[in-house]
Amino acid sequence: VCWNDLVAIGLMNGIARAGLMPGHDISVTGYDDLEEASIATPALTTVWNGQTEVGRLAARALLDRLAGSHEPDGIHLIKPEMRIRQSTGVHRPRS
Repeated sequence: VCWNDLVAIGLMNGIARAGLMPGHDISVTGYDDLEEASIATPALTTVWNGQTEVGRLAARALLDRLAGSHEPDGIHLIKPEMRIRQSTGVHRPRS
């Protein structure tokens, strides 16, 4: 499990250079759901964290504040989504 997609893609490259197959021998996951995640080889399993929606809500709050509204309009929770791709596989116990 990597803290972002770029690290995960780098890890997959290192795993492949070591003669192993990401997603088959070792599962790899990232976080961010960058565009590169879906075109990596293998495609990277990652967590989408709603960064576009967070940006939209932050901009709206800032614009409201600049317009004179000092009342917050509540707490907004963005539900992350796991994007399962080929870099993770079924758990196989060691023999």
